[in-house]
Amino acid sequence: MEVLQLGHQLLLLGTGINAVIFALAILGILLKDRRLVVAARTGFYGLLAVVGGSAGCLAYGFVAGLYNNDYIYNYSERFLPLGFKLAGLWAGLDGSLLFWTFLVCGFAAMVALQHRWSARHPTGRRLEPYVYLVLSSVIAFFCLVTWHQDPFGAMGLDQRLRLASGHNIPLDDSGNLLDGSGLNQQLVNYWFVIHPPTLYIGFVAWTVPFAFAMAALLAGELGDYWIRVVRRWSMVAWIFLTSGIILGGLWAYRQLGWGGYWAWDPVENASFLPWCTGTAFLHSVMIQERRDMLKGWNVLLILVTFFLTIVGTWMTRSGVVDSVHAFAGGDIGTWFQAFLFTIAGISLFCFCLRCRQLLGTHSLESVLSREAAFFINNLVLVIIAGVVFFLSFYDRISHDWFGKNLKNQGIYGIVVTPFFAALLFLTAVGPSLGWVKTSTASLRRNLLAPVAATVLFTAGLYAFLAARGLTGTWREVLLPRLEGQHPSAFYPTGLFFALSFFICAMVSSELWRGLKARVTYRREDFLTAFFQLVFRNNRRYGGYLVHVGIAVLTTGIMASSMFKESEELALSVGESARVGPYLITPVEERFVSEPRPGEPYQKDEVLFRVTRAQGALPVAHGEAREAPLAGSGAAGEVVSELWGERRFYPKKGEWIKEVTIDRRLVEDIYVYFAGRDEKGKIVISFHLNPLMVLIYLGWFTMIAGALFAALPIPGSKVGLSE
Repeated sequence: MEVLQLGHQLLLLGTGINAVIFALAILGILLKDRRLVVAARTGFYGLLAVVGGSAGCLAYGFVAGLYNNDYIYNYSERFLPLGFKLAGLWAGLDGSLLFWTFLVCGFAAMVALQHRWSARHPTGRRLEPYVYLVLSSVIAFFCLVTWHQDPFGAMGLDQRLRLASGHNIPLDDSGNLLDGSGLNQQLVNYWFVIHPPTLYIGFVAWTVPFAFAMAALLAGELGDYWIRVVRRWSMVAWIFLTSGIILGGLWAYRQLGWGGYWAWDPVENASFLPWCTGTAFLHSVMIQERRDMLKGWNVLLILVTFFLTIVGTWMTRSGVVDSVHAFAGGDIGTWFQAFLFTIAGISLFCFCLRCRQLLGTHSLESVLSREAAFFINNLVLVIIAGVVFFLSFYDRISHDWFGKNLKNQGIYGIVVTPFFAALLFLTAVGPSLGWVKTSTASLRRNLLAPVAATVLFTAGLYAFLAARGLTGTWREVLLPRLEGQHPSAFYPTGLFFALSFFICAMVSSELWRGLKARVTYRREDFLTAFFQLVFRNNRRYGGYLVHVGIAVLTTGIMASSMFKESEELALSVGESARVGPYLITPVEERFVSEPRPGEPYQKDEVLFRVTRAQGALPVAHGEAREAPLAGSGAAGEVVSELWGERRFYPKKGEWIKEVTIDRRLVEDIYVYFAGRDEKGKIVISFHLNPLMVLIYLGWFTMIAGALFAALPIPGSKVGLSE
């Protein structure tokens, strides 16, 4: 336990070092003494080492099994694999705050390291102490709130004896606990090791753009320098936040057993809100770089994005919304509310103080221009964020203010779908527009081929959907239901497929025009022209690749959501049921009563055989269907064999159901062994989720495009759309 006491002392020392950094930054500003600013810069390196040492002490406590610590006892146990023991650092509220503090200190140290070079620029030198002032202020809050929660607290002997007798936890001769309560078994999944730190980095990284924006406001240095620095930091934050959101969806898909990956849960929405405003900023910053417009709007977007990262943290840890992901935070919500009001008040005051300096030198001259498309894109993203934010608190408002429970997940799809459609349309059309103003002839030339291809694709798509009986009726389109999936593939599914194709057609057309011009006028071969065009304009074509990734991701989401086949079944061993084109049959069952090494649980396992029903076609989505009949259909080739299992953890006295998935190129075969009914039959949820591979492919494409756009390639052009 001496190690944990050291961790506590290091956290207190880090709080003191941060206070010194804050004081040095203030004095550096007031006295205009560079030596004080450089000392503050050096202080961030020491702060990272000290807070990192504190987090390392807690991580060591998990690995070494120091179960007398209250936090470690609640989130670890002897038989837990090493990776999950280390992940206990962010498994609960107390440790996650320490991890968050460590990440903020890490980013602050990277900013300090960057200033060793950027301080050579006159504006960078003037901004530097203000950046440190803001960063140390944010770190101070997280140091204090972590100290308040104290993940290093030790249990007294009486408490340990009560736990030992009440929960059958072994003790050594000195009264030390030899085992812990254990991590929530729903978290014992490899996604738990990957998703939270990725999302946390995405959240915390927005602190850096916020620090530079506030520094620019405080110092009155609102030229182009700070925006150039912030753009790459924003790309880093966006990449991690995007990956964190998608990884969270894939974790839910793999673990929760309902066959989906996004349920508009308020805490899931908390990560989506800053993504919307952050994405808006990455588009509008191009307008400022190219046309010196929207300077105030860009500052406001950064302030709002950082504010929403803290709002998301507050939603997760305060208990203000009901969610399976929320921590039980006690009075921690009050701390976050105070911090939110403080940063909102100071940010808005500084923004209003400098609003005259935030006026651009140009104004919007035409609706048919790239800057107009980007700005409308910004408005749509901000509206989506506002709508999702309101709906996240909709149930709480309706319950507390009106005494009614009006929660309904279906309302999200009805309200935000038109905005998402508008967003995809703008994503497609934007590259065809020029800066300042686009002539009618130029617009017609740029749009003719992509629009014609999209019209042909849409006609073929709707002919296919109509032949399959999937288009639904106009009443179903105009009066959608709140319950369940939308019954019509005409809208929104067909529309989103068409818009995704339109995006890809526009990007292909832009690339072809650029290649054709280089081949014609510079006499280059196609391969040379391609590399010269793409690498000399990496921001532009990296952005286009992100757009293609969004189109692929959208296609995967719509296909897997709207054309999925799902059935709830109760079968005996040897009994079959038809789902879509398949027969599913439990063929073997076994119960493992003795826990195995590394598996501290008993297992109830069933082998499910999935075969193709000969002569059977998939049951169309939205059509009326009869309940599957046992033994119906003739079995054909064996498609898959899947072991479904339930795990019983004696220590916690609970059953955990595990999902088993056969990931295929065209579809995922998804089986969830839910338990047994009163007759002893095997109860399962069976899902056929088509084109799930496109979600992975879309994510990889988006990240690859963002990384390529962020590369500092020598000789590349600055503007994304040069």
